[in-house]
Amino acid sequence: MTGNAAPGPEREDTDPRFILANERTLLAWARTIIGLLAGGVALQVVDLRMNDALTFLASVVLIITGFLAAPAAILHSRSVDRAIRDGQPAPRDRAALVLTVILAFVGVVVLAAVLAARLPA
Repeated sequence: MTGNAAPGPEREDTDPRFILANERTLLAWARTIIGLLAGGVALQVVDLRMNDALTFLASVVLIITGFLAAPAAILHSRSVDRAIRDGQPAPRDRAALVLTVILAFVGVVVLAAVLAARLPA
């Protein structure tokens, strides 16, 4: 099935708690996306007295990650919804792994910028 396929007919034994849990997960992704975008903007607005290039890099990575996480969250939510309604196992979510790796990278960049700004020259 493609990511654009409409959900099939709902099975009579579909537990609505699973569908509602999937909706809550999508809302959690929305909060994460807002946090990524806000964090990227905050790195540019707040003067952290850090290396400008590293701050800019971390900011851009956070903002781009926020933009890319939105369609990934929607596509995953739709595929989980389809699986629930069809009585199939839920597909794996690779977006969470990718997001974790990107956030670890941003964390290292910000840590390096903070240390570089605070250590004596």
